[in-house]
Amino acid sequence: MTHLEKYNDIILNSLSQNRNKLKKSDQNYVYYENHHITPKCLGGGNEKDNLVLLTAQEHFIAHKLLTKIYPDNRKIACAFFRMCHDNKNRKISSTDYKYAKELLSMIGHTKETKKKISKSLSGKFQSKESCIKRSNTCKEKNLHKGDKNPMYGKSGTMLGKFHSMESKQKMKKPKSDEHKKNISKSKIGKPSKMKGKKINKVWVCNKMLQISMFIKTSDIEEFLKNNKGFHKGRIISESQKKKQSKAMKGNIPWNKPVISQ
Repeated sequence: MTHLEKYNDIILNSLSQNRNKLKKSDQNYVYYENHHITPKCLGGGNEKDNLVLLTAQEHFIAHKLLTKIYPDNRKIACAFFRMCHDNKNRKISSTDYKYAKELLSMIGHTKETKKKISKSLSGKFQSKESCIKRSNTCKEKNLHKGDKNPMYGKSGTMLGKFHSMESKQKMKKPKSDEHKKNISKSKIGKPSKMKGKKINKVWVCNKMLQISMFIKTSDIEEFLKNNKGFHKGRIISESQKKKQSKAMKGNIPWNKPVISQ
């Protein structure tokens, strides 16, 4: 017998007995559970023709048979998984528990459910502890390596994108006052990266020697001894930086010395 034939036999057997729910005080009381003949995820409703009374054992077997009949349906797999973890003190075997867990893990979410999950999670504040836990699980299961990485085989977001002339003109348009206010509001409360840090390094650049790096002010003399071919004036001091910035803005001519305030 096929799984569908076994399922139909359970349904026909219960319908032929004309079962009714009785009170617990009644002598002929039998525990029954309502079951949808055609599951709701497949278009079934709560009509009387679609409902049948099954014992707890029959109900469990019926849902297990449905997972065999529709092996790629996640909602049917979830229904069977919930039956293995309900509060009705069912005694299930270890094989059934293993089957329910493996079935649910094999069947992934549909695109619609993924969109719903992303919408529900968007804008929610996530603590540092949850972020650390998620990163640790990803590292343990290697979820972000190779083919499992969601960006595997994909180019960058802006790489190779074609922009029309209209979109380019929109990008070149000056920002309105409202846009500038919104940008400033978004930055309020965010700590700056350089806040509280003492800048005690000097930028050194020389194209001839192919040197471009930050050097501590205490190590400038040693650097000049080791690099004798380094041109004079390439180490930019703070006063020189101020002079250059004011000259670029047009506040002072280039050769005019900076007056320290």
